Amino acid sequence: MTFWSCVLEELEPLLPIQFFDISWEVPHALKFPGKLLRRSFKLPDTSELLNEERFAELFMAWNEEGLLIDVHVDQPLCGASYPDYKNGDAIELFIDTRDVESGVATRFCHHFLILPEAVEGILYPNDLKSREFDKKAPQIWSGEADTSIAKLKKFSDGGGSKFGGCPTMSKTDFLSHLGIFQELTLLRTEELRPLARQDQVTVTTHTRPGTYQVLIEIAKEALYGFDPSSFDRLGFTYRINRKGKRAQHFALSSQEYTLERQPDLWATLYLKK
Repeated sequence: MTFWSCVLEELEPLLPIQFFDISWEVPHALKFPGKLLRRSFKLPDTSELLNEERFAELFMAWNEEGLLIDVHVDQPLCGASYPDYKNGDAIELFIDTRDVESGVATRFCHHFLILPEAVEGILYPNDLKSREFDKKAPQIWSGEADTSIAKLKKFSDGGGSKFGGCPTMSKTDFLSHLGIFQELTLLRTEELRPLARQDQVTVTTHTRPGTYQVLIEIAKEALYGFDPSSFDRLGFTYRINRKGKRAQHFALSSQEYTLERQPDLWATLYLKK
């Protein structure tokens, strides 16, 4: 065996996604609906190109006031974790409001963490009991939205092992509650800017047996540099974490790259109007 043969054998095989540049058009919505189930709002699935298991779908719309992202997860909500959020159920969104494709994160880059449920160590922007939840939360499935502490505690504590330690729900169980938002963006000193506040992003989780949905409404104030009239595209990728199993990605994988440090490799989303 020659030297070069040995070298080639030791090289990791390239993922199919590495032969493509991913871009997509995101539809405009004059008013954000309560749910985004139409095919035109759905982002393409790149799991097969990343050699990953697909377990979630992401829908997205935009208007001049911000972004609406709807994540459908075909897995039970096993539980969020913080600060080790990658070891639990969590959604990470990476957004570049100017899509400058820089090799380093600029002030226009954002790393948003979405937790689908309350966890110890991170708080809601306001007292839970004071939130006007029924006016905020769309009724996706039948049943009444309930934000009582008792309901949240009952669900978070779980008590069943049907899904490998995930909370057990009966076929008739329905639960809606608030999720958690935090911006994690790390910037160089010359690129520093104020981070988005928790009250600028609304997160609502709807859960039923074996699946859950997270509706994320991001106000333009949380998106530094967001100006669709002058910049009609975004850099974008995501990582959807789950407890005990590998995450799902879009356009590039954190198994190969450090997502937050390589915005030049993120997909391009065109804001279609």
